[in-house]
Amino acid sequence: MLKIYHPDNAGGSTEATQEINAEYDTLFASLKDRHDNKKASEASADMKYDFEEDEMLREMLAKVICFVGIQIEIIGAWIWISGNTYQHRKELSKSGFKFARQKKYWYWHSDTFRKKT
Repeated sequence: MLKIYHPDNAGGSTEATQEINAEYDTLFASLKDRHDNKKASEASADMKYDFEEDEMLREMLAKVICFVGIQIEIIGAWIWISGNTYQHRKELSKSGFKFARQKKYWYWHSDTFRKKT
């Protein structure tokens, strides 16, 4: 939604972008409160939400959200970008995105998902 209603796009506006961000922040705060208020005995290590990971994901999205002619998919903590990416290839590369030649998509993920081998 943020890509569609971003002020840099036709039909977008600052007000719509602010509303979307406010809703996201409200939902994020609710999730954080639920996470913080859970008893330590109830919270298992694999069920904890990684807020730092979420912040990195949001920062990367902010870098590419205004690119014209691209489609952005968020799958877990991975960002996949397709569409007319050729004109944005330098900016994507500088931002830390990598190109998957077989899929013809650009992608980003945090160091959490790096292979050890």
